[in-house]
Amino acid sequence: MITAATLALVLSLPAAGIATLWLLRGRPLGIDADEAAVLTGILAPITGLIGYIFHRSLTEPLRRLTAWAHDLDRRADIPPPPPHQGTREAADLAQSLLALAERQHARSAYLSSFAAHVSHALKSPLTAVRGAAELMADDPTMPPETRQRFLKNILTDCDRLTRLLDDLRGLAEAEAPLPGGRCRLAEILADLDTAAPGLTLSLSGTPERPLPLSRQALTMVLGHLAENAHQHGATRLSITVTNPPGLIVEDDGPGIAASVRTTLFESFVTTRADTGGTGLGLAIVRATLAAHGGSIDLTTGQTLTGAAFSIRLPV
Repeated sequence: MITAATLALVLSLPAAGIATLWLLRGRPLGIDADEAAVLTGILAPITGLIGYIFHRSLTEPLRRLTAWAHDLDRRADIPPPPPHQGTREAADLAQSLLALAERQHARSAYLSSFAAHVSHALKSPLTAVRGAAELMADDPTMPPETRQRFLKNILTDCDRLTRLLDDLRGLAEAEAPLPGGRCRLAEILADLDTAAPGLTLSLSGTPERPLPLSRQALTMVLGHLAENAHQHGATRLSITVTNPPGLIVEDDGPGIAASVRTTLFESFVTTRADTGGTGLGLAIVRATLAAHGGSIDLTTGQTLTGAAFSIRLPV
């Protein structure tokens, strides 16, 4: 409505010019004082109205949006954008800024939570290593078998820290899209055997079909699923290629515990903390797929009775 009114006023300016020329037709250059007063009385309100409408529809809404955007940096919450954004374009800009602010707020909350989890995950093994080292340093007469046990514990905790750091690096890499490409399952079977030695793999559906993921991305996704199944006691892993492009991955392990089903793909969620599980494997799988436009969800197994995952791949 405001845009239409502004357009109408702008289009009226040529008409005002024509009216001026009509008043001056057949006269020498210049107008007398009365005619100048008439023209001023006509054009001044029109010019003022145009200026007001531009101020109301563009300048003032943009000023309020700018103030609102600056205020976001000083607040922990997200205030609603200012009302009456003027033109439709300004309103669309306000909604886009609001969506961006919400994404940034969610990202900030995620990073804060993630940092707390990382700190906790690092603290436990570091505390154990420090405690064992201090005990050995304080007791030079410690029996060899006791010292050997402490050294073994230190090495175990160092291995745990190494796995954690490797998974953290993997998660960071997973959130950045890898170069695009296509890959067949047969091309990565050797990689899956390395990730989960002793796990029997079976393929079904259309395994010869090229999948819309690079070899590196597909290996990362299926490698973590295979390793996760193997670590939970599974001996068989079934991979079915579906159409539209996707995968059903099933194993014959104990399945997913009910206590973690709703948070399974979040970082640091694990049922194997006591045996060195980092809780990052499935988070890496989800992040890798999301970075490429795909997704993963729990599903019901079709051929095996353990955990089952449905993977949607980018078209």
